[in-house]
Amino acid sequence: MSKQCQKPLPHGGCYLDGCWNDIMEEVQRASAKFPDWPVHVSDGVMIVLEEAGEAAKAAVDVRWGRASLIDLRAELIQTAAMCKRMILAIDRGHIESEGG
Repeated sequence: MSKQCQKPLPHGGCYLDGCWNDIMEEVQRASAKFPDWPVHVSDGVMIVLEEAGEAAKAAVDVRWGRASLIDLRAELIQTAAMCKRMILAIDRGHIESEGG
């Protein structure tokens, strides 16, 4: 039996428990669009950092009234999804270290 969301978000998600579902949906969406994850560790981390940079920009935009917390949340979901993809690539042995 699933719990009913006590604090729904405007886009249909739910604070706290819903974020994990949103992250997994983003992992699936991104994996379908870009099925190949880089094999080199630095390339994978650069993807994570690119998403984190977008989240940082969104945070500044929220601060100055150019974006909403919903926008920031979306960027954080994308960042978390790329972190998860990187972790999965490591766990599955699909990442090569450059230095040996």
